[in-house]
Amino acid sequence: MTYPVPHREYLDTVCTGGITRDGEWIRLYPISYRYLDRQQQFSKFTWLKLNVRKSLKDNRPESFQPQEESIEVVGRINHPGERRYWLDRMLSPSIEHLEEMNREEPYSVSMGLIEMEYQDFYWKEEIREWSSKHVDFMKQQQLIGPTRRPLEKMPYDLRLRFRCNGNPECTGHDMSIFSWEFNQTFRNWRDSGKYSEETDVLQVLKKSFEDRFGSSKNISYVSVGTLSHYPTWIIGDLHSVAQDIPAQPPLM
Repeated sequence: MTYPVPHREYLDTVCTGGITRDGEWIRLYPISYRYLDRQQQFSKFTWLKLNVRKSLKDNRPESFQPQEESIEVVGRINHPGERRYWLDRMLSPSIEHLEEMNREEPYSVSMGLIEMEYQDFYWKEEIREWSSKHVDFMKQQQLIGPTRRPLEKMPYDLRLRFRCNGNPECTGHDMSIFSWEFNQTFRNWRDSGKYSEETDVLQVLKKSFEDRFGSSKNISYVSVGTLSHYPTWIIGDLHSVAQDIPAQPPLM
């Protein structure tokens, strides 16, 4: 799930990537996640039941528009072995493999999961104000429905350098992390009062990345997708599972 962005019609929206029970990728957009009823709000490794239709504005094959009022949380994958089962099932060999698929057939794939070798976590400072277009969106109020809530623009572009484990010739990738989880972690730690400077928070976040995704005790996965209609790949999420935990198929 990506960090929220102001939207003219949907207050603010996130883009959510997932899979179906049949093991097919699906992208759900737009979702006004912060304005969903609490019982509809979901997290990673949650099974949802909802109505969708193929997106009319997005020709990427995985992209669907959800009917928000139909969202129902129906289960959660808690066992790490079952999480590994689904992660391993969705693996692609490499970013290079995904790019080659798109060269052979344009727009044939825009989502993928890669087993990665962690190289580095770093950041770039961003403009701290929303664009004029987004500011205008945030000034608009709906006659019916919830009131817009404040939404901070992320002051940093969190980035990851990694290699694809499935391609010995991979020279490495450098991508932005759009995941709400990790961007929100920065904000939560910054606002906790434990750190005097934002750079201190970023250094602690860097250490947590090194300990989790750089550990030889873990298998690390990066979930990627293309940015709208452009061929630029970004990181939608990151996962890790302990090396010694075997994949466990779900109990039917």
